Amino acid sequence: MAGTRVVALDRPIAADTRIELGTHPVELIAPGWSSAPGDLMVFDRRAGVLFSGAVVTERRIPEVRDARLDAWRETLARIATPSPRLIVPGYGAPGDTGLLKALDGYLATLERFVEERLNGGASLQETINAAETDAAFLAYRDWAGYPAIHRRNVHHRYLELEARSFRY
Repeated sequence: MAGTRVVALDRPIAADTRIELGTHPVELIAPGWSSAPGDLMVFDRRAGVLFSGAVVTERRIPEVRDARLDAWRETLARIATPSPRLIVPGYGAPGDTGLLKALDGYLATLERFVEERLNGGASLQETINAAETDAAFLAYRDWAGYPAIHRRNVHHRYLELEARSFRY
């Protein structure tokens, strides 16, 4: 690391921006609020490498507490478009666009599962309990954080959808 230095930002990044790192251009991708407020990714188009931060996880249940699920899923679809050769996720091992498909699969399954239970009249606790063993989540049970994070995700999503149903 000899000869390297940290350069502090001198302006906020509110939209996608191209910057030069020495003579190497990189794209800062600012999707807005998706997995969390302030999401920011770095795409080295020349190398085909995307540094996604927590927007992408590999075989780890994501935290949805601060997320906007629709925007997050749109962001996953959007970053698949340049088809990065390698994605360096916020958690887990680097991989290809299969990481995006797997994560989106979990988010879509979570969304469907909670909506169906809520619309069917299940209580919050019934929905959380059912989510632990439901076959819909079978593919994700060996992901890191499943026992604890998955229950919290169901909890947060249920309350968010329930609150929306009370709005006029």
